[in-house]
Amino acid sequence: MPPISSSLLAMMENTLRFEYLAGAVTQLHGAHCTGMRILPYSVCSSLTGGAHRMFFDDTGECDMRDGEGFIAPAGVRHRSTLNSPASVCRWAHFRVTIFDAVDAFRFLVVPHIVKKKTADKLGELCEALSALPAPPDEAWPFTRIAQRKTFGFQLFSLIADNSKPHPAASVLLDSMHRLLPLLQRMQVETATPMSLAAMAKAVGLSPSRFCALFRQCLGVPPGEYQRLLRLNAAKVLLLDSEKSIQQIADELGFDDPFHFSKTFKKSSGMNPRQYRALLRKGMWRQ
Repeated sequence: MPPISSSLLAMMENTLRFEYLAGAVTQLHGAHCTGMRILPYSVCSSLTGGAHRMFFDDTGECDMRDGEGFIAPAGVRHRSTLNSPASVCRWAHFRVTIFDAVDAFRFLVVPHIVKKKTADKLGELCEALSALPAPPDEAWPFTRIAQRKTFGFQLFSLIADNSKPHPAASVLLDSMHRLLPLLQRMQVETATPMSLAAMAKAVGLSPSRFCALFRQCLGVPPGEYQRLLRLNAAKVLLLDSEKSIQQIADELGFDDPFHFSKTFKKSSGMNPRQYRALLRKGMWRQ
């Protein structure tokens, strides 16, 4: 892959985000099958004891033996079937994004099955993430947040280190470089959504060509990306400030607190007050 420009690299670093959704150390006994599934988030697991028969839509069937692990990025259809009396799975569900919308796994060819040495580290990180306790209600959860991010980025780093660059990654990054000035402006001017015509003009493209390129790069239309930026900015303010829901809605350009709460709940499954309360209890799951 050709070198990435320093400005694009800086923005990738600034927007790289790990979101932990769920995980546990699970004892499995007897027959067990996940069924064929396509998840909207990535999943990884390590196996101790027993063996699994795995299926991945892009590579077909394979065996996962005692001590090995598996990785399934978001959107990959897969199935896990336990073929032995008992085993222990250490697993995690998570998302890793850049530019607040792009799945970081789009840039990688991820191995679905990993060998014991890597699987051991994978399992340790899954277990560490699931074991983080919630602090007392009155505690400000910066320690838990830092630990969650530390373990999360170690998990992604481990997977990335065992992956290869996607063949289309350089083309995708080149296209993103064309959009970089606009993306940087959108990050700064979160509360002031731009019109489609203004965005297309900013990168010197026709509206139709701009929409096609934007969706190719970021996976969502320009308007949806602006909405995601505002919602992510709202999550930061809910965590890092004591501002009221009214103040946050005003600061981010929502019509009123009701519109803000309705939009936030549709995206995250909870209203802003519930989200803030869960964050302060250290419960980083949706």
